[in-house]
Amino acid sequence: MSLMRFLVDEDSPQHLCQAVRATEPRIDILFIGEPGAPPKGTLDPDLLAWLENERRALISNDHNTMPGHAADHQAAGNHTYGVFLLRSGFSLQDLRPTSCSSGRHPKPRTGEIS
Repeated sequence: MSLMRFLVDEDSPQHLCQAVRATEPRIDILFIGEPGAPPKGTLDPDLLAWLENERRALISNDHNTMPGHAADHQAAGNHTYGVFLLRSGFSLQDLRPTSCSSGRHPKPRTGEIS
């Protein structure tokens, strides 16, 4: 069973999906344009409707238009399962596995929520 279900939009690096799949194969993650995902070029409002229907959260690097479209989507009475915007300077090295089995958790970076 999948832990979470995500779609990565075309404003984000496609290799993010490959890195997540390699790190945690139980996470169901698709990149836009892959089989089972909407085609590249899908408009944000249509993408949000698809995400709601598929019960998927969005991972995006679109800080310009996606926040407004997500707000409009919710204002219209619709639902999202999450819209995650990648922070500026995001690197796939940020996905390195961490072990919390020792009871120690990595310290958050400045500005991150622990």
